[in-house]
Amino acid sequence: MFVRTTNVSVTLKFPETEEDHSKQVMPGDNVEMIVELFSPVALETGQRFNLRESGKTVGTGMITRLYE
Repeated sequence: MFVRTTNVSVTLKFPETEEDHSKQVMPGDNVEMIVELFSPVALETGQRFNLRESGKTVGTGMITRLYE
């Protein structure tokens, strides 16, 4: 995950309210996901971020809630 000038590894999960755990996200889909960071990073609600894999952007998003 890239936020401003920070690059941090993350795990993406669907919210527990999702019934189908084999769900895929396709181009153009809008989804709500839980992002768990591997290391602490200063984040704020409303910040935008990019998800990259193998040097390519695979998703973009905005932080809507923060958990401890």
